Amino acid sequence: MDKKEGAHQVFSDVASLMALAGDKCVFCQKKERANKDHLHKKHLKDGIYFVEKNQEKFVVACYCKDVKGAKRSHYHCPLCNFAILTRSSIFSKHLKDRHGIKSSKKQETQSSLKRKAENISDDSPEDSDSKPEQFLCTPCTAMISKQPHIKRPIREVHHLDSAPMTCIDVINGIYVTPEHTETQHSPAFPIHVMKSANPPQIDCEVEKCRRFMQMARFSGNPGKECVHLERTKNAKPYVKPAVLTSKSLQDMLSRGLMSSEWGAKCEALDSAAKQCGVDSVFPVCYEDQGPSQQWYFFSVFTNETDHWCQFQRTRVTFDSVTRKWNCQCRGTGRSQQCIHEMMGMWWIFQETSENSIISETSKNNSTAKICIMTEYIYTKKRIPRPKDLKLGTQEKKPPPSFVPWENTCPYCPGPTPPQLNAPEVITNQAVIYGLSNFHKGVSVAMKECPRCANTVRFQEYSSGFHNFNNHILLTLPLCELLLSGLENKTTSGRMLDTLSVLNDNRYHHQMVKKAFHHFLSLSDFDFNFFCYQCGHHPAVVVADGNWKLGFDVPLGSFERPDPDTISDKDLEVDIVKAWTDLDKSLIAEGLIAGTSVANPYFKSVHQSTMAPWMGKHTRLRDILPKTEIKKALKEKIDRNKHSPEQIIEDIMLQTTDSEKNQKKEFQNALGMINGFKELHPKLSKKLQKTGGVLHFSCVHGVVYYINFLFWMESARDHADGLLSFKHVPTCYISDMADEVASHANDRTNQMFFKPHDGRLCAPTTDNLKMATKNELKVEMQWVKNLRFPLPVKLQQNTNAMPAVHPITRTSDRYSLYDQFHQINPRHPEDNLRSLVICPTLRREVSTAVAKQFNQELESIWHSLCQMNESHFKQSVRVLIDLHNEKINRTFKAEMEALGNTQLSVGLHGMLGFHTAEGEEHSVVKSSSISQLYATSDDEKEKLKQLLSGSRDETQALAYVSRRFPVSIKDISSVCPLDLLLQSSLSSPWMTDDAVNYRVAQLAQENKCDALGTFDFTLWHREWTKSGAVSDQVAKSIPESEKIFLPRIVGHSSPETGNHFILWVFDFKAKQIRIYDSLMTSNSISDDDMDLLRNVFRFSGGLQCWTVTYPPQWKQEDSVNCGVFVCSAAENEVLHYKVTEDALTLSECRILRLHHATQMLKNVKAENFPPTMEDMLTIRQKEMEVQEAGVEQTDSGIHCMAMQIKACLFQRVTGKTSVFHDHRNQCSWLLCTVCKKCLHFECAGVEGDWEDWESKDFVCGCNLTTNVGDMLEAVTVTEILSDEEIKDLERKLQSGLVLSNRMYLWNHREFDPELCKHYSEHFTLFSDIKTEEMIQRLERILSTPVEKQLYLREVILPEVLIRWLQSSGNMCRYQAESILLKGKSYEEEKITRETTAGDSGHVEDENTFQSDCKAAAAFCYNKDFDDIFDLPEVKLEQEETLHDMQIQEGGHHDDSQGENVTFVYQKSDDSDSAETELTISKEILAMFKKENEIHDVNLSHPNFITT
Repeated sequence: MDKKEGAHQVFSDVASLMALAGDKCVFCQKKERANKDHLHKKHLKDGIYFVEKNQEKFVVACYCKDVKGAKRSHYHCPLCNFAILTRSSIFSKHLKDRHGIKSSKKQETQSSLKRKAENISDDSPEDSDSKPEQFLCTPCTAMISKQPHIKRPIREVHHLDSAPMTCIDVINGIYVTPEHTETQHSPAFPIHVMKSANPPQIDCEVEKCRRFMQMARFSGNPGKECVHLERTKNAKPYVKPAVLTSKSLQDMLSRGLMSSEWGAKCEALDSAAKQCGVDSVFPVCYEDQGPSQQWYFFSVFTNETDHWCQFQRTRVTFDSVTRKWNCQCRGTGRSQQCIHEMMGMWWIFQETSENSIISETSKNNSTAKICIMTEYIYTKKRIPRPKDLKLGTQEKKPPPSFVPWENTCPYCPGPTPPQLNAPEVITNQAVIYGLSNFHKGVSVAMKECPRCANTVRFQEYSSGFHNFNNHILLTLPLCELLLSGLENKTTSGRMLDTLSVLNDNRYHHQMVKKAFHHFLSLSDFDFNFFCYQCGHHPAVVVADGNWKLGFDVPLGSFERPDPDTISDKDLEVDIVKAWTDLDKSLIAEGLIAGTSVANPYFKSVHQSTMAPWMGKHTRLRDILPKTEIKKALKEKIDRNKHSPEQIIEDIMLQTTDSEKNQKKEFQNALGMINGFKELHPKLSKKLQKTGGVLHFSCVHGVVYYINFLFWMESARDHADGLLSFKHVPTCYISDMADEVASHANDRTNQMFFKPHDGRLCAPTTDNLKMATKNELKVEMQWVKNLRFPLPVKLQQNTNAMPAVHPITRTSDRYSLYDQFHQINPRHPEDNLRSLVICPTLRREVSTAVAKQFNQELESIWHSLCQMNESHFKQSVRVLIDLHNEKINRTFKAEMEALGNTQLSVGLHGMLGFHTAEGEEHSVVKSSSISQLYATSDDEKEKLKQLLSGSRDETQALAYVSRRFPVSIKDISSVCPLDLLLQSSLSSPWMTDDAVNYRVAQLAQENKCDALGTFDFTLWHREWTKSGAVSDQVAKSIPESEKIFLPRIVGHSSPETGNHFILWVFDFKAKQIRIYDSLMTSNSISDDDMDLLRNVFRFSGGLQCWTVTYPPQWKQEDSVNCGVFVCSAAENEVLHYKVTEDALTLSECRILRLHHATQMLKNVKAENFPPTMEDMLTIRQKEMEVQEAGVEQTDSGIHCMAMQIKACLFQRVTGKTSVFHDHRNQCSWLLCTVCKKCLHFECAGVEGDWEDWESKDFVCGCNLTTNVGDMLEAVTVTEILSDEEIKDLERKLQSGLVLSNRMYLWNHREFDPELCKHYSEHFTLFSDIKTEEMIQRLERILSTPVEKQLYLREVILPEVLIRWLQSSGNMCRYQAESILLKGKSYEEEKITRETTAGDSGHVEDENTFQSDCKAAAAFCYNKDFDDIFDLPEVKLEQEETLHDMQIQEGGHHDDSQGENVTFVYQKSDDSDSAETELTISKEILAMFKKENEIHDVNLSHPNFITT
């Protein structure tokens, strides 16, 4: 050997190369163990041979550090100071051109290389070059050119068995041989046979062979041997394998490739084998081929005899492609490793270079990288459904190598991601499974990003191949065939068996199944789960459970949870996230193959992992209730009340070892115990019922909801499904109708199933008697809508309890039985749940679909039950989706054939026609108004209740925001009582507030924004005055994709008019749409457009925008313009297209009724303001109770907080009951200054009452806190922290902090007068800051739309009180006093500046308000000389007053901005002048109320009404 140093070497024989064997290879950059196998395969195999000075020499392929980062081999020229040459061809050309030496690359066989390494070949190089190596055929002495070709003449010419046989144990006479010959099966898994002379014994571990020889002995032929034993005649002699060393084992332990516990066990087993004189691990290599490139077989000593190790040896198998180990002691499919597999790992680590096989660290993959790759594949490599027909039916020819199609890194952000590195081949042994044949030895490559080091693999469905784990690929036709089998209730295993018979190919079932589920995870299924006939919201649902659909889970999963550890999150599940994680988990399985990286998306089986599924259009939201965990809560065991048998049942479930036992194994073991089912029926039943599926179907068999149950089916599971619907079915049919109704009502305060708890009629004595005799017949009005469904468009409501169903148009709900689900009723009332008593409903409903679906599943349930949880759930969901799609596809084809036209999905998911003009079915005609905007009887009754009786018409009923309140007066302007009762069709003009509220309500419910009619007026004033709108106003415009702006037009001034129109600003389409029912303002003037560009300057300035006038309904009267604006806004948010029809007064009445009821939908009837009669009665009783309470020393009337209506223990107005009556005792505090009393709780001081007995308490009567400055200086974000606000709400709801506002919110009917009082005093902030504060509370507390009043009337004032207490160092009573005065800091500021001025008049005074009060006093003939001074009107104030005067006939006739004009004399230094002053009617009314004026004197000559 000529040597320079390290890798710079040239060799003259193989033995000199083998002498370099050691712990580290000198030819490799990375640390590699240089054993003989490594030197052969990686270096000598690609060596270059040449002759120098009549001596053969060679240079091996090198991977040393001279070429940094090299992944290809290179060569060092020994004649050029070991210069580097990158390719073998370049090196050969270099030797020839530079040195005149011919060279060759010999392709020598493994046997010849091995003989050279062992110095057993004396052939000269010349002979080797001139004579090809030949092999002898033993039976006939013929010479064969290649050794593998010997098998064919031996098998076909000489009819001899050429299967190899190797002796592995000379002492006991044990051999190994393939169980099947290569012509039958591949790979050749070895088995053990014994043929020993001392003692004489012949045996085979194959069961059928043992029976064959036993039968031969019985037949008088004891020497008959099986085919495996006959091969011992040609057995190869025993050759001692490599001995396992302690050094290599310690090396494994030091690298963390094996735990110390396993290391000790391996060393003990190896010692036991040496004591018996046998090898602990014998590698099975047939003939002289060396180890297989894919399969490693080992015969491992067990030191025991069992059915799986007949001769104290077992077979251990390792598949280097799938990276899976298998041992006979554990069977297949188990993840737990055994000692025998560990022994095989030890041998591979010591004797081969394939350390990556057992390494627990991956070359490129980590958990973070696996997540990145999974996210990319899941989002960018989806397989669309349906695919190209050719891709699904015609198999393509595989390419030479599967290389990723990406050229740039898909993971690196930025406009110019880096180029990926050149493809790197990761395997040349991939397998493609197809319909007709296999393709083995396929090359697969990956690309790596030089920046982020993430890898990209091949994953292109359009190629016709699906890549699972880079080692297993499937053709798309095979995937489609397996998917078609699943649709027809045939599992993939049966389909593969069928294909095996057809094409004589043997599929690797386990890997193909995993690859198929990987394909399903990437397939872009819709999973909408809805019927073309019933739509997204079925009116009738049939529920049933299938307990045969189960799967094995560890018994530890049955452990009952502790009630104290259950949170609200455990009672619901985000189904979109849960199912997405399941798909990602299956995708990640293909990425972690061959690594020790744990699946980052894997979750162990538990109640919380059994997520249900419902289509996105059908479900209420993505987070659905899953309260099954409550069925398994632990109960405290009372040994005095429970028998020992019952106690044992609970203990057995708690003490089961989940790691070693599976449910099925445990159940089988318990079944062998005599009388177990009789002694422990509860436990036995639960073990049998685990893992079922509950499904809801419509009457056409389409499944809408599935829930994978962990425990036994109960009414709770049914209620979870029902509470998941966006629009709850009107009729629910199940086999536990009574239990479902009871449970659902208990969870919803008796609001779910009603009337009559979901029965078809009231449980009266007569009805029960008639039902028992089968004489009771009931008719339902809503049933007729099932036969001719005309769905109505309903607003999305997060509270589905009172919602009307869009098909049946009723909020009634029924829980019923039918003939398939009818059971013997436990109670007579259950007879009223039978479909039999409602013939019309029974005629429309077919309830056998659930049973039929379960019968279809019977053909597949056994295969499904053998799956793990992930495969089981995915298969069931895909199967149901295919089942639904088949029903819908068949129905659509039949309807299109009948109608000879194309159909499409329309409103609520129901199939519909296209019109002859090509208009889509979503175009709403005027003739459809009565159906689309129908109002239920309950809604009409609620509206009638509000409008009947004399109530306070100005009290706000609801708010969309602080800017948009609605009152009874506004509701009455939409639909007066006469119009509701149809006694008159005449309609009033809608008020501004009514239009603003309805438009804002629609915008908010559909995630848009709205402005008010008054906003454009404000813009126009600033625009006219200064030529621009202030930045404060412009920045207050909400950011949204769509903004609605109702306007009043019709007069010369843009600020006034007598006609409502609507502008819709669509920022996505850059378009302004105008809705004008009279077509008088169907364009925007240039001046108004300039104004709008200025207003929206922070949103792009409306550049490149267009103005359109879409098709819309027309108005033929003069009063319904507000109705048309509200309807246009609703059609806009619902994406309805309408025809240009003129609406009649009758159709306008329907729309008015619809809008009025929708405006009230979030207002409960018990929250309506009391009638005047009720208020008089209450006040009269209040006076009587007060007179009686004065004489009682402990009466709450003595509490100072009672005077401001803030006492926490005050009586209900007009009644003797009190607030917070659960507090039995009340303590008192005495103010040391004013000597007045307060309840300790009303005072709201920190600490206990005992602490204040010895302290001085001051109620705040002598303290002056500048609250106005505090309010003006503080920002919204500084008013308590987010956590403080959350903590305050929790304490308010739990009662730790007493609050009358919270008490009244939970008992709205308790004291209506006090409710009104609190609703009028809820803030001290300005309007802008109040709105900002409410938006902050919405964000912090995640409050739904329908609970905005809760924030406004409860949380906001309580937060303000708490902030005043902490910032102003005041008690709660003082903070309540400041709040209930009802003045904002702006008013406080005006008051302070007025009193501080020298002249008594300041320029910042609210002149308009004071002028109105003064004029009002004069108009009512009051002598106001001593009370008011007529204000001096300055020049700039005159301009303001002039703007507020009535122009050209005044404001809109019914707008709330009605004013009057008062003419009075104004005197100054020069002379006197007559001045007109505009007065607000609201202030006139306020003045009248404050001064208790009963008669209005309008005869004064100076008083002019306009």
